Amino acid sequence: MSRLKAIFDECSWSNKVEGSLPQGEEVLYSWHEKQAAFAESFFGNSGRQLLTEEDSVVIRTLWYASDAKGRPTLVVTQKEKKIDVEQAAKDFAELMNPEKVQESLERVMGYRYKKP
Repeated sequence: MSRLKAIFDECSWSNKVEGSLPQGEEVLYSWHEKQAAFAESFFGNSGRQLLTEEDSVVIRTLWYASDAKGRPTLVVTQKEKKIDVEQAAKDFAELMNPEKVQESLERVMGYRYKKP
């Protein structure tokens, strides 16, 4: 079995496509069999914390198939998440609300800050 196929099979991502390669999507990484050791570094114990399926800005997909030359290929693509700007502004305003900060401190720390 291809080392790249093993990486693909062992990856816990839910966004995985086997049998075809991306067309017209933003490719973040692309590896062939000779580069399998480099690809493994992204999906090992430490690497999987750096290259995640999703973060606050993007969603990634893992692809595995043979390229046009018949070489096993592992590809990571990413798409930006759609952000609701109005909701993000409301969330930010709530985050900056001093009363909310005080409530959080009280709940977490168990005390209320008193101004001198």
